[in-house]
Amino acid sequence: MNSHELPAALSGHDRKRIEKQVADLRQSANGSGTISVFLPTTRQVIILVARDGDVVSWCLMPARDQGSAHKLKALLEHVLKRELESACRDVKAIADAAIGRASRIA
Repeated sequence: MNSHELPAALSGHDRKRIEKQVADLRQSANGSGTISVFLPTTRQVIILVARDGDVVSWCLMPARDQGSAHKLKALLEHVLKRELESACRDVKAIADAAIGRASRIA
């Protein structure tokens, strides 16, 4: 996902900030973490969750100011990480079941 695919009206400055943070995250040790950017023009905060260098989840929420954006980030970062962990567990369980089933048939 790149910043052009995000459902927000981003200024050129905001777009560059997001792209730089995503690039920095991809270059980090494991490429996983969260990015949050307050968009003052639209009074929104965008939170991106990355895993292994790819954006896997995101949330766009209204935020009155930088302080509100920070509070939302703290709350949503936890929720989005748990959502991702749950989805990964489900996918792993389905894959393991499919592999087990295929090995029994073969």
